Amino acid sequence: MDGGVNVSFAANARTGAWGRFTGWDVRCSVVVSDQLYFGTNAGKVMAADSGGNDDGLQYTGKYVPKFSGNSAPGEKFMTHAELTARSAATPFPAFKMFGNSEYTVSTPTTPLPVVFDQGDTWGTGVWGEFVWGNSSDLMTKSKWKTIRGQGSSIAPGVMITSNSTAALVFEILSTQVRYEVGNSL
Repeated sequence: MDGGVNVSFAANARTGAWGRFTGWDVRCSVVVSDQLYFGTNAGKVMAADSGGNDDGLQYTGKYVPKFSGNSAPGEKFMTHAELTARSAATPFPAFKMFGNSEYTVSTPTTPLPVVFDQGDTWGTGVWGEFVWGNSSDLMTKSKWKTIRGQGSSIAPGVMITSNSTAALVFEILSTQVRYEVGNSL
């Protein structure tokens, strides 16, 4: 537990990188046919990452890449950040970007849930209008947003909220930060 919130860690089998999952009440886990299942304290068996909500509740994903500490000496003042992402959702999902500094991850307000066409989810089509299959292929988009933050070590952050029955496809490809180097007067 971290501040009253359940925390679980998972390692990427290809890269060895660790990821942090918060809010999951994991007591034990197993992978069966490439699907992760875990048991909760209440005795429920849950399928992980199997839809666009968490047991009927919305969830927010937060991504913060590695902090840049030695790329430029001195204080850095972040002004903008760019996210390049890929998604099948139509329209392209709205997301929030924020600045982090001195190896401390900010906690901005939660963005509103993404609203998107659910494609081929059973029971969502209208007779005579619905075309089976996803209405669009994966789209790649880049977008710059204004962020603020300052410190000798900086990193952008991305947040996106999901609350649908279908899983949200949102793959972060890269992030960039625009900053100025200097010291305050």
